[in-house]
Amino acid sequence: MLDAWARRLHHTACQVDGAAECRYEVVWQARRPWWARPLRRRGTIAERNAAVLRGHVVDLERSVADLVSARDVEEVLRGVAERASTVVRAQRHLLAVRPDGGAATMLGQGFDDEEVRAVGERLLEVGPEGPVSPDRLVVEVLSARRHYGWLAAYLPEGESFPRGEDEHLRAYAGLAAAALDSRATLAEARRHAATSDALLTLGHDIAREDDEVAVAQLVVEAVPDVVGASRGSLLRWDAERQQLRMVAVSRFGELRDEALALTVPRGATPILEALVDDLETRWLVRPYGDPFLDALHDRLDGTAMALQPIVMRGELFGVLVASWRTGEPHPVRCAELFRGLDSLAEQAAVALANIRLLATIRHQATHDTLTGLAGRSLFLDRATQALAAAERTGAVTGLCFLDLDGFKDVNDRFGHAAGDALLEQLAGRLGRAVRAGDTVARMSGDEFAVLLVDVGGPEVALRTAEELAAVVRRPVEVLGGPVRVGASIGLALAPEHGRDPEALLYVADEAMYLAKVAGTGPQLGAPAGCARR
Repeated sequence: MLDAWARRLHHTACQVDGAAECRYEVVWQARRPWWARPLRRRGTIAERNAAVLRGHVVDLERSVADLVSARDVEEVLRGVAERASTVVRAQRHLLAVRPDGGAATMLGQGFDDEEVRAVGERLLEVGPEGPVSPDRLVVEVLSARRHYGWLAAYLPEGESFPRGEDEHLRAYAGLAAAALDSRATLAEARRHAATSDALLTLGHDIAREDDEVAVAQLVVEAVPDVVGASRGSLLRWDAERQQLRMVAVSRFGELRDEALALTVPRGATPILEALVDDLETRWLVRPYGDPFLDALHDRLDGTAMALQPIVMRGELFGVLVASWRTGEPHPVRCAELFRGLDSLAEQAAVALANIRLLATIRHQATHDTLTGLAGRSLFLDRATQALAAAERTGAVTGLCFLDLDGFKDVNDRFGHAAGDALLEQLAGRLGRAVRAGDTVARMSGDEFAVLLVDVGGPEVALRTAEELAAVVRRPVEVLGGPVRVGASIGLALAPEHGRDPEALLYVADEAMYLAKVAGTGPQLGAPAGCARR
């Protein structure tokens, strides 16, 4: 049966009417309306379109899987470019991006290497140029986080892309941006993990140190691992001299000695002078606009640096520096860098504060609180070491025991505050009167001991003791007026009078007693069997 929707039927002759035969005229439409087309035909077209869409989806899914499993950014970008070129038919394709905000990556098909670089750099610098052209598609590689670059496809001049191709290209540009975001997030997580490991290791290492320079060296060695810098350094602030002095450097190579010799007076550089005042972190890229720092980095081959103050109890202790060498990429965004430097500075500040506290406790335990001189335990320890060294070398070691004459009268006439002031001043005099390797100690009350290392012989030792007595006899200003005291001194020598500190102290004490009774100058080695009355 003929399809009534698809034709017009005219009965032009009929035998009933006397005609020799019946004649019919059938006219079909030239094109059927969409609503009159067979259902089976419509289904075939829909299936074909669905198959094409499914192909794009599968291709995108494969791209995502490939990109997520890619080992590096270059592989990610190459996968995007290749997938996009199979979907968007064109003679030339180009992907130009900056994955990390630094070095650019350009990948092209249909271009030679020079064209890829030239066209890619132009795209990254100024973006698509000129009016919209049907033979060119350029879409942005953009995510919610940031702009990465451009993905472009080119046809021969005069040709045009089919409708919808820009959407396909945009889908792959979005895929590239998402993949780069994922890779950036993964890289950031890895950096954070590495930073945490480096900071944790640093914390363990510096906890075992009790020397400021050793701690400073550990901190600067951690700078490259924590913030990705080429090298690290630490300058110590000297408030008295108003200058920064380099105390530790890392990865300076043959420039290490020159860097460690660096001293920076406060007025030499405006940037560091401002940092000393406000204690704020600085990020600097050459040229710095600071003649001193520009000249310094010319010698030390530097192109950028971050300055992080190390602050202890609100006061500047030093400056931690992360620097980059010429030709090495440095950060554009500084937030992560500053967090890493701040963590390093905090660890350094805590460790250095603990070292100072420990040094204070040790000093208090081994030194006299009033005068700052060595106490009895420290004096005996140093004497033991000196005697052991003298045993090996055959040198003569001297030990003076000194008791002040007239000190009780000062306390009785002027009070204990005056007596303490007198002791402080005399302690300073005695300390300045001996050599750097010798030791002056306050043993108790108004008694002092002096260790003379490698004194030479009895004559030299007695002469030194007489000089100490003369130092004590000079007037001392107490409560606005001069006060005079004297000193009785006994002297013992090793190995003549003994080979251990206690034996020498006993002999020197006995000799001092004889000198005080006799009212004479320093006495050497009381005779055997002599004792106090």
